[in-house]
Amino acid sequence: MGMINRLSPDFSLLRSSQRAVLVFGAMSILVSGALAQTLPPPEAAGFEHVVVVMMENRSFDHFLGWLPGANGQQAGLIFKDSAGASHSTHALAPDYQGCAFLDPGHSYSDGRVQYHNAAVDGWLLNGSDATTANPNQANDIFAIGYYGQNDLAFLGATGSGYTVCDNYFCGIMAETYPNRFYMHAAQTDRLVNGSATSTLPTIWSRLEEKGLSAAIILAICRF
Repeated sequence: MGMINRLSPDFSLLRSSQRAVLVFGAMSILVSGALAQTLPPPEAAGFEHVVVVMMENRSFDHFLGWLPGANGQQAGLIFKDSAGASHSTHALAPDYQGCAFLDPGHSYSDGRVQYHNAAVDGWLLNGSDATTANPNQANDIFAIGYYGQNDLAFLGATGSGYTVCDNYFCGIMAETYPNRFYMHAAQTDRLVNGSATSTLPTIWSRLEEKGLSAAIILAICRF
C-alpha cells in the first residue's frame, strides 16, 4: 500500500495500520446515541468544506499510542517470533526511513497471520511478511517499532488538540488498493492491488449527481 511513507500499510503494532485521521477544521461533530436528532439543512450546517486526508501504512499505536487517555500503547509490549524468541516494542527515532529493515507485511494474507486467530500478536510470526519467493518470511522488528510525541513534528504538536478516533480501523485488513476503494466507494471489489478498472459507485459519483463540487488531490496513484 502506499500509506504515505514507508508506512506499514497497515498493520504494524496492534491495530491495522490503515487508520485514517480525519480533521474537520472549525467544526465539531456530536453524535447522539441513537442519531435521533434531525440534521440541519445543508445551508445551515455551519461549514462549507470537508477535507479528508488519507495516509497509509501507520497504525494508531505506531504513531499516536502516546496520546493521553487514548486506547493505545507503545512501550512495554512483547511479541514472540515463530522460534519462540521474545521481542519488545521499541522507539524508532531518529530513524525515520527504516531502510535497513523489511517493508512490514500488509497484504490480505499477511494480515491474517498477524491477527493470529484474534490474539493480535502475530507481527513476527512466519508468513507475516510473505513474498512469492518466500511465503514463510516474517516481519523483522521494524514492525513493532513506534514514534513518540516528540518524534513527530506535526502530529506531536496537534494530536492533543483535535478529536482523535482511536478505535477507527481501516476498511479491510488488506493492502493499499482495497482500502482506497473503501475510502471512495465504502466497499471494495478486490483483496489485492490491481489496475483493473472498478465499476463501483463512489462518493464522487454521488456528489456529481447532486451537482456538488469536489476534487481529489493525489500524490501517487489516480483513483
